[in-house]
Amino acid sequence: DKGLRVYALTSSDAIKLRSAMKSLKVDQASTFAAHFPYPVPDSVLAALPPQPTSPIAKFQLSSCSGALFSSVNIIDVREKLNASQLGSVASKYDEVYGIKRMKVQTFNAVVVSENYHYAYVLVDAHYDATVGSRNALHSMIVDAITTLIGSKVLSETVNLLPLIEPIYNSGAGLVKRLHYTTTTETGNQQW
Repeated sequence: DKGLRVYALTSSDAIKLRSAMKSLKVDQASTFAAHFPYPVPDSVLAALPPQPTSPIAKFQLSSCSGALFSSVNIIDVREKLNASQLGSVASKYDEVYGIKRMKVQTFNAVVVSENYHYAYVLVDAHYDATVGSRNALHSMIVDAITTLIGSKVLSETVNLLPLIEPIYNSGAGLVKRLHYTTTTETGNQQW
């Protein structure tokens, strides 16, 4: 799964971000870049401490430019537990979830439009990752871009709910899970 946030950019911020994506330097000797386009092997990942977000690839098309970033993080993942195996207190519940911490390599992308003043940030969003873990991954990529450029250009998120609400309310099909962040930065999740 990927978590998407769309950012509206000012004209000057769009120019800064486009320039940063085009001039970005990728350390080809880094552990991440050395294995790209594949993740680092589990044996290597297990030995790595948490790693900051770093660029591992970049691309340029006529309509957009961008970069792929990677990091090693410890994330919280929700795991469904069998209530009947947890004792009498848990057995009265229909569903019980635990939080498990996992070390993961993330693949996060920043894409900036060449024609419009928008940037798209996609972060790994493990299926059962908590909202806090997903928000932390977005914050890390925004911080990495802020450090790269020297100023915060990814700050105004676009509210996508008006665009996706007809899908959610459609009588055709079934929405299994819908999570979105509002313009006030609160998360909403529907199951």
